[in-house]
Amino acid sequence: MRWMTIAAVLMAFVAVAYSRGGSRRRIRCQGANDCADDECCLARNTVHLIGTGRCTRLGSIGDRCNQMDASIEVYGGKYLGGCPCRQGFSCQQTRRFRESAYLNYRSQRCEREAATTTTTTTTTSTTAAPTTASTTTTEATTTTQPTTPQQ
Repeated sequence: MRWMTIAAVLMAFVAVAYSRGGSRRRIRCQGANDCADDECCLARNTVHLIGTGRCTRLGSIGDRCNQMDASIEVYGGKYLGGCPCRQGFSCQQTRRFRESAYLNYRSQRCEREAATTTTTTTTTSTTAAPTTASTTTTEATTTTQPTTPQQ
């Protein structure tokens, strides 16, 4: 009875790992070119930067992540600690530690990008044909005749 319980629990763990994609074979990589488009070459620690990393899927919501430009080119474009987020997600700082760059790095997680609305403003210019207005002025002339004084 005890062995059956242990076997059932073990099978449950395998089923959960399989449903999450945990059974997907992680290919060893020397750099970014060894992995598929939806993967990055991930070094779990600094020792793996020199050796081989593992091709790992790009991050989804809640996954530890790195910025897209954080790959280390000297080591073939490997990422250290976490892959960038996949399309539709962005790598955000969840907590801020004042004195530790390491802890700040460890607190980055993939979050959904905010929906951005783009507004397009179209301006049209109309060119009106030049118009000339003519004004007519009339001058009134008055004639004055000299008067002679009467006596």
